[in-house]
Amino acid sequence: MESTRNLLCAAANGETDFALANASVYLEMMGHIVVAWIWLRQARVAVAGLPRRMTPTATSTRASCRRAPHFFRWELPKTRHQNELLNSMDRTCYEMQAAWF
Repeated sequence: MESTRNLLCAAANGETDFALANASVYLEMMGHIVVAWIWLRQARVAVAGLPRRMTPTATSTRASCRRAPHFFRWELPKTRHQNELLNSMDRTCYEMQAAWF
């Protein structure tokens, strides 16, 4: 990811504190990406194992497959904004001072 490369470059250039200033946004973004990957993997396994006829297990598996799109539509899009924010190398959080609160 471009944001990872940019933050690593900042740290390598001696701006470690700046690179870490938005660590919570970076971790949230990466967490959403990992969870999306897990949902996708679970859905693929569930679909591959679905029996052709309806059974209680098949109904439960189909419901499980329907939960993944919710995450893809409502949670994963948040990572776009987070990625753009990180790539902008915004210094707002880095320059914030405790005395300003």
